[in-house]
Amino acid sequence: MHRSKPSLALGMWADYITEEEEMPGAQWAARIGAIFYILWGVFHLMAAQTIFGLAALANGMTRARLQQDAFYLLAFAVAGMAIAVFLNWRNDRWGYWLNAVLLGVADIPFVIFVLIPGLAPPWPGLAGPLLWAIAFALTTIGRLGIGKQRLSSPRQAPP
Repeated sequence: MHRSKPSLALGMWADYITEEEEMPGAQWAARIGAIFYILWGVFHLMAAQTIFGLAALANGMTRARLQQDAFYLLAFAVAGMAIAVFLNWRNDRWGYWLNAVLLGVADIPFVIFVLIPGLAPPWPGLAGPLLWAIAFALTTIGRLGIGKQRLSSPRQAPP
């Protein structure tokens, strides 16, 4: 079995890891981005539960619309987490665009209609959009391939 040349980033563990087992920086960025999308989903599951609880205090059409909003938050959260687990984790192009657009569509109206008019406090109101922005930035780094160059030298062809 051909071993790769030692990587400065791996230090003493380089003797035990082949080049195929090293994960490039772009893949790490995509996976950390996927984790932030999952955190976004968990945060929005809690928001959906809160809105559903608020709906219980209302009557008629107001109650129905709050329940509808809670369901939409639940659906966005579950979809975003599923895309993160099954696509963003693998640095998939479709997953990148799906979560970028889908979750942006979920958060932008909240910022425009709730946060900007001051109907909710900036914190924790900005938590969801910040989680989305961090996840989007990291998955963008992953998609652009920043960090794909390895510190180890390229594999030499056998003589």
